[in-house]
Formats: sequence, C-alpha cells, structure tokens
Amino acid sequence: MSDFLESLDMFGHQGKPPIWLTPHFTAFITMLDQHRPLSFKGKTPKAHIIYTHDGLFKNRDDPRPEIRPDDPREMTWLLNNRTDFSGGGWLTLVGRENLRVGVMDNYTMLGVPENAQKTRDLIAGALA
Repeated sequence: MSDFLESLDMFGHQGKPPIWLTPHFTAFITMLDQHRPLSFKGKTPKAHIIYTHDGLFKNRDDPRPEIRPDDPREMTWLLNNRTDFSGGGWLTLVGRENLRVGVMDNYTMLGVPENAQKTRDLIAGALA
C-alpha cells in the first residue's frame, strides 16, 4: 500500500514517506489485525469512540490500489468510507449503555476551527 501512496505523492516528500512512517503503519495494521480483545471481568468501563467517516479514497473516482486477498481488513477499512458507526466489537465488550460514539472527518477534525472545537468537546466529554 505504501508504494501505491508514494506513486500518488501522498507524503509530499518527492513521493517518499518520512522514514518512520512505513514501519509505524505496518506495525499498526498488524497490531489491529492480530488483536483479539477479551471480555472485561468485574465492572465494565465506559468507552468513547471517535469514528472518522472518510476513507483515504473517499470519492468514487479516486485512484485505488489493487486489493489482494491477503490484505488485512483494517487496510480496506482505511481506504473506504465508513457508514457503520454503531460501535462494532466495542458493543460486545462494554454494552450500549457504556458506549459513547462521535463521528468526525479524519482530514479536517483538527484543521477546521469548528471541527477542532467539536473534537475538543468529544474528548472533554470522555474525560469528564
């Protein structure tokens, strides 16, 4: 995937990502793919999720890499727009009564002042 992103000059460094980015991305995707959460014992904690709705290639006509059968599901999730903000596996871990969900735009959640305010409010609510 990083080769494809380099070909689109997504990193802004003459096509090359910063030296730390590819190992970070690979480790993060591997961790997500291999993680198998366990149910909580005792009192179930509250959980707060901030979903982002836009995938990396949010427009129908955006160029896309070839998806291979061995690509982790998380990579596909990063590429495509999200439509399910129900809490997914978190619902089975903490239950609806303990789950709070916010939805933002990944690419403007901090760069647009009103979105940064909404992001701040979601985080403040989680920490309150």
